[in-house]
Order: sequence, then structure tokens, then C-alpha cells
Amino acid sequence: MTTVKNEGPNILEWVAYHRVIGFDQIHIYQNDSDDETQKTLRTLDRLGAIRYFRNDCPKKQWQNKAYRRASFHADFSAATWCMALDGDEFLNVKLGEGKVGDLVTALGHADEIRLNWRNFGCGGHVPLSSDLITERFTLTDEARRIMDRRMGFKTLFKTKSFHRPGIHGPRACQKTDPVTVNGSGLNWGLLPNPTWRSTDPLMRAVAQVNHYPLRDLSSFLLKSRRGSSSHPDREVELAYWNRFNYNFEEDLTIQRHLPAVREEMARLDKLSKGRLFMLRARSLELWQEKLSQILATQEGKALEQALMATIASQPNRERAA
Repeated sequence: MTTVKNEGPNILEWVAYHRVIGFDQIHIYQNDSDDETQKTLRTLDRLGAIRYFRNDCPKKQWQNKAYRRASFHADFSAATWCMALDGDEFLNVKLGEGKVGDLVTALGHADEIRLNWRNFGCGGHVPLSSDLITERFTLTDEARRIMDRRMGFKTLFKTKSFHRPGIHGPRACQKTDPVTVNGSGLNWGLLPNPTWRSTDPLMRAVAQVNHYPLRDLSSFLLKSRRGSSSHPDREVELAYWNRFNYNFEEDLTIQRHLPAVREEMARLDKLSKGRLFMLRARSLELWQEKLSQILATQEGKALEQALMATIASQPNRERAA
């Protein structure tokens, strides 16, 4: 399940990808989008590819509200496993065929599997693009960094063991002594000082969550105006960019699924009689219009210049396409 806002150019890829790796129920909660996200989700719902829900919330705590609503849905009770991911997060299983079933086979003795992020930087990309996220952004932090630097995680968990999803992990455990492991299969209790972040001495050996919090510079400018979905008052500015913009190593492990993802996107578009690709293109046009409005302001132009300076200062920027 996920919550989204203004993900019109990207949500079709996210849905197709997670269907390809084996999730058989996808619930998407949408709040206050003003691109073509709503129309895209309604179309996908009519095709049976997802279940779409509006997620109105006057206090703007959209994620927590969506997770509570999801926990009361019959599909949650009927499911064996559940995972809450954001629209910029893709589960990347490294075992077998890279399917969620391979992950469950390997680590399914656990009640929850806490899968660390691998954060992907902008890779030197500046303009908006219709390219797939999982193909375009390949540069990330050093694999060894997680051995001594705590990283955030998202959790695949057994629904019978917890009452509802949460932002990083499930809530209200229903077992006295749940078994928790990380994305390398290590016992969670043996890791030093785990909170909503953790280290991993085996460097995410079994699975990770590919996290694309920045994407290109233009997408980040749009995100900076939108703010954080879990913390509406949190600024998404230069400090946020610098915290995630690591472009030191290439990680192509997720790209084994690219042919199947493209095929699934094309299949769904054909079923929609071309509507999904049309909405995707229209969303990108709306993003470009909003970007022009941002860059027409002094504040937006200043942020763009600051972000450009960080790209220019990175010695490996020439690796980006």
C-alpha cells in the first residue's frame, strides 16, 4: 500500500513494478493531487490493477490516516503479508528472480522483515523526463556506508502479527515475542541501537528498498514546494537535498525487471485504450508548468542555483547520462 500526492508521471511505473515482482493486492490512498494522479488511479482501479481510495484528512496527517483506514479493510485481514511503501520507494529483492515471494521464502520465519533504504542521488540530472525512475537513477551511496551509518528502513510484515501498518514499521504487535530480522536476515535485536534506522554489517544482502527521494533537480524543486507527506511543516530544501544526494557508486540490480515493467505498463495502457500513457504525458506537462511558476519566483530561482552548485561540485557528475 502507499499514499501519493502529485505522482502523475511516475505512479504507473510504481504500480507496474510492484505487480511484476509479485504483489497481488495494491491499495493506493491519494490526497489533494492537482496533476492527473487522481484520473490515473481511477483508471487503474477500473482495470483491476489496484484499489484506489481518496484520503481526505483535515489535519494533513495523510500517511497515518491512510494506514489506519487500510487496517480496517477486508483485504488487509485476508492478506498474509503487507508492506507500506512511499511512491519514491521500490522493493528490490536480490535473491532468485527478484520477487517478493523469494524474499518470503528466505526470511518468512520472521514476523517482520525490516528492509533498509539504499538512497539514490540525482545523478547529475536536471530536467524533467518521461524516462523510468528505475532506469534513469542509478548512482547511490557506497555499499559499505551502511556498515557503520544508520539508514532508514521499510517493513514487510505478517498481518496476523500486527494491527496496522506504520510509516517505517507496523503498529500494535499482537505477539508476545515477535521475530524481527533485517534485509540480510540478521536478528534485529543484535544490531546496535536500532530505531527507525539501523546499520547492516552484511550490506543489505537479501533485499533493500531503492529510495529515490530527490530524482532530478526539477522534480526536487516541485517536491520542495509540496513538502513532506508525513510531516507537512517540515521543509524540503537544500539540507534535505544534501542529506540524500550521494552519487558515488552505481547500483543496477533493480534493472533486471525493466523489460517486464515496460511490458506491464504497455499492457495496462492498452487495456485503458491509451488513456494511461496520455495521463502520464499530461501530468508531465502540468509539472513543467508548475516548475516554470516556481522558477519565476526569487525563492525558487535561488534554490535552483544552490542545487546546481552542489551538482557542479561533485567530481563524478560526468557519469550521469
